[in-house]
Amino acid sequence: MVGKVKVDQDRCRCLGRCVQSCPQDVFDWDFKIKKAVVVNESDCFVCHNCVDICPFDAITVTEEDWKPPT
Repeated sequence: MVGKVKVDQDRCRCLGRCVQSCPQDVFDWDFKIKKAVVVNESDCFVCHNCVDICPFDAITVTEEDWKPPT
């Protein structure tokens, strides 16, 4: 399984907890907009650390079957 990761920028309140909690570095901090962004979605293994740590419910992770590149 791999994760489909989304950050709702309207809900994000710029704490950066998701960036710090992700063991796969799926997120990075965008200094221009001062919010977390998804940069390595293919590395997500659906641990939900980011979802659990965000107090604003700004992150969603859904499981998808891995498909080889075509």
